[in-house]
Amino acid sequence: MKRILLGLIWISLVARFAPLIPAQFWLFEVSDNFSLYFAFVHFPALLILPFLKGTCRPSFFWLSGLALIVSLVSCGATLFPFYAPYRQPILSCAHPHQLRISLANVSSDNLNPAQAVLSLLDRGDDVVALLEVASTGVEQGKALYSHRIFAHQVEGLGIGVLSRYPLGADPMLSLGDDIRPVMIVAPQLPDGATFRLAIFDALAPLENEALYFNSLLTRRMAILLRHEVRTGVVLADLNATPFSRFYKGFLKEAQLSDARWGMGLSRTWDMQSSLARFTIDHAFVKGEVAVDSASVFPVPGSDHLGLALAIRVCGES
Repeated sequence: MKRILLGLIWISLVARFAPLIPAQFWLFEVSDNFSLYFAFVHFPALLILPFLKGTCRPSFFWLSGLALIVSLVSCGATLFPFYAPYRQPILSCAHPHQLRISLANVSSDNLNPAQAVLSLLDRGDDVVALLEVASTGVEQGKALYSHRIFAHQVEGLGIGVLSRYPLGADPMLSLGDDIRPVMIVAPQLPDGATFRLAIFDALAPLENEALYFNSLLTRRMAILLRHEVRTGVVLADLNATPFSRFYKGFLKEAQLSDARWGMGLSRTWDMQSSLARFTIDHAFVKGEVAVDSASVFPVPGSDHLGLALAIRVCGES
């Protein structure tokens, strides 16, 4: 029994300290993303530890207890902004525009992508951002959306945008060789004002090369957003949870706010599992944007849940 209890504590300690190692090996980034689930190991390990006080070295007892407490506090600090009351920015314009924006990853494995896109049309959002979609899927929206853009990324799939508002020209940007292109559009609102909408996705962190390119992507995208965007919305499949150093670094470097702060940590992937589901699809805001609601919705055939926002925005003239 003692060995089982000690084994649980050691597993918890390894889970705690693995993320401290620089993310040069993909397994450590995966460890970061599992941090929420590790908390369910840290807590019982901390409860068990007092019963082992007389059977283990004092140094092990105190250091283990400290490490487990730090683990739980760290996890709580990451979760806190999502569940604590969050004060939305006070907008400077008298009549902000009310918009509904959604992000949907149609998924390269979707056996019926046409049905997925049709379900999004039924929602009637003002702007729909699509990831892993084909150009034919974007054209399905022509009956409801007069403004559409598709930009190819890889293997016939790419980023698409359906909008009730003009989107501007030349939306696709390259941030470097072998890095997936990103899209930044400028929807023109009825009064002529605009805001920026940025859309991109990162690689799954299942090999070291993917980590390298994700690091370049998030760093360069953050610099671009910090210097070039004053008011905007960023929609992204980061393939990283809020516990990941990529998420935290991107948020800080780009000077963004998570659109779901104060509204709960909604998990978006994997749809096939209700237990091991992760928050890897994100929405961020900057400047004169207030978020009224943030929610998730099913996308037929996709392994991702969609992400929907209701916002108020004061556009730039």
